Amino acid sequence: MLLVVVGGLAIIVIAFVLITQVFGGSDSSTTSVPATNSIATTSGTTTSPATNSAVDPAATQVAVFNGTTGSGLARAAADKLQAAGFTKVGPVTTAPDQTTQTSTVYYDTGAKAAGDEVAKTLGLSSAAVMPIDANIRVLGQNALVVVVLGADQAQ
Repeated sequence: MLLVVVGGLAIIVIAFVLITQVFGGSDSSTTSVPATNSIATTSGTTTSPATNSAVDPAATQVAVFNGTTGSGLARAAADKLQAAGFTKVGPVTTAPDQTTQTSTVYYDTGAKAAGDEVAKTLGLSSAAVMPIDANIRVLGQNALVVVVLGADQAQ
């Protein structure tokens, strides 16, 4: 190291050298990469951290409406959901509009995975799943997922 002393500059250079050596002024060009977090399971393997896409059916409020004039459609769908572990199903009733042709599963903000799971459970395609609007939210009494069954589901 070359140290040139010019008046008070020597103190600054010495301070700089001390600070960089004490607080990590390494000349090494390698960079350490922090290890990713993983969760050990009882079998000794590791799994990645849980994602937000996991659906807890028991914690998901689902409202079910019959949008047709046929009877029992909403109750039959609610029974399927309950059998699949959706324990918070309700209200289960007739929709104000009973001329619905195509069934739709509406999901609230951040609940698309839950909407997809409800649609799958009811045998509906992913095209039937869409974001909730204000009117459906009120109809569903703020349920996370609201199902409006149409003539396509009537037997």
